Amino acid sequence: MHGPSALADILVNDPGLNISALFKKGSKQDPENYRLVPFTSLPGKIMETIVKEYIVAYFNKKNWLSVSQHGFV
Repeated sequence: MHGPSALADILVNDPGLNISALFKKGSKQDPENYRLVPFTSLPGKIMETIVKEYIVAYFNKKNWLSVSQHGFV
């Protein structure tokens, strides 16, 4: 396998990661019809939100974000 489907196969089958493949649509035999869904713990999500807020505030303070980077913030 090559490309994203090979990466998905590696990630889903890694016992150290909490990732599952969720079927989207189309043929269930085609790996491209699945998307990876991470199962992140609640404390991990809270920490991620806090870190993001600090990073965005720091970038705004330094004027490192332009208005065209609206997807980041």
